[in-house]
Amino acid sequence: AANGAAGASSQKALDAAMAIVLDARRKAREQKDWATSDAIRDQLAAGGIQVKDGEDGSTYRVQE
Repeated sequence: AANGAAGASSQKALDAAMAIVLDARRKAREQKDWATSDAIRDQLAAGGIQVKDGEDGSTYRVQE
């Protein structure tokens, strides 16, 4: 049970951090700052996080 709680806590922390990162990327895209937007996406990808852009904003998933 402890591992499940720790996993949920870690996921909550990751979700909070990614919300900040994806918001910064969204702002860069709105300003047509493609270099920054692409750099954020590429750095996340290098760390094993895939960003997907959609009509309702961006989502992410950790690659396995």
